[in-house]
Amino acid sequence: MASAVPIAGFAIGAIDSAASEMPRVGGSTYTVDILLLRRLQPDLLLTQALCDVCAVSEGQVRRTVHEEEFGAQVLTLTSLDLADEGLAGAWRLRCIRA
Repeated sequence: MASAVPIAGFAIGAIDSAASEMPRVGGSTYTVDILLLRRLQPDLLLTQALCDVCAVSEGQVRRTVHEEEFGAQVLTLTSLDLADEGLAGAWRLRCIRA
């Protein structure tokens, strides 16, 4: 994951404006590091469905896995997975890895 918002040399207000604008125009504040994924060749990617401003969106992760033909499984966790299920979400992850 890498920042899609240029931050070097920008004032905090300018960074905030750019980061706030990205989701409104269909962009994300982060991008998937495709070269790193190719090098690592993961078989499982964890993502979250809480905040597309705070992390790469679930859709972007799934599109990247599909378009780049990584063949990795994508497991998306939400706040409900952690709040309602507690360790059940971790157990679900363990079952996928087994």
